[in-house]
Amino acid sequence: MVTRSIVIIYFSGILTYDFIMYVEISKENEKPQTYKIGKPETIIGSGLSCDIRVEEHSVSKKHIKIIQENDQWFVVDQGSTNGTYKDGERLIPGKRNDIHAGEYLRLAGMVFVCLVETPGTAPIQNRPKAIEIHEPREEDKTRVMTLDEIKKSAETKKKVTPEKKKKVKKKKPQTSTIIALVILVGGYVLNKSCTKPEEDAGTIISTLKNNIDSNEKKADAVSE
Repeated sequence: MVTRSIVIIYFSGILTYDFIMYVEISKENEKPQTYKIGKPETIIGSGLSCDIRVEEHSVSKKHIKIIQENDQWFVVDQGSTNGTYKDGERLIPGKRNDIHAGEYLRLAGMVFVCLVETPGTAPIQNRPKAIEIHEPREEDKTRVMTLDEIKKSAETKKKVTPEKKKKVKKKKPQTSTIIALVILVGGYVLNKSCTKPEEDAGTIISTLKNNIDSNEKKADAVSE
């Protein structure tokens, strides 16, 4: 009797899935452009070296990075000048943020990025409103300074001496006018009340003159 054995060999295969996604980039009142994301990290910006280039002056040269990890997707702002917004909130530069199909990102004020599984399926009704972005002045832009620049800046500040405040001299009162008024008033009062008008009047007038001179010297000292 012959016994036949049938050996069944099972071949196990590793199934791989390509999570292909697209981005639709649009501007206000313009037809969206669709791009396929073909690698784990995709840079979007206005620079010539970007994987997806957006010709818009308010978009930074390297504005955002889209990252794929298996079936998960993330967006990272690359330190853009005018910011990246999701659901109305500005993303923190350098921080990963989840992004899903159908969600919109606003780059600066007028560029919209939407992750989609099938081209032409971005929900236009969910697209946020565009806003006007004013370009920052060159002196308002943040710049990282080197240690040498910081040292030079500190040395320059030490050398610069603050300008002396301009002192405004107070107008001196006209001494002759005051003396004349004092003499007239004093003479009148003395003639009415003093028993020895001539002697008392002369003493009082002399005292008044000395007081006036002393006050003027004090005023001069304060103004100087």
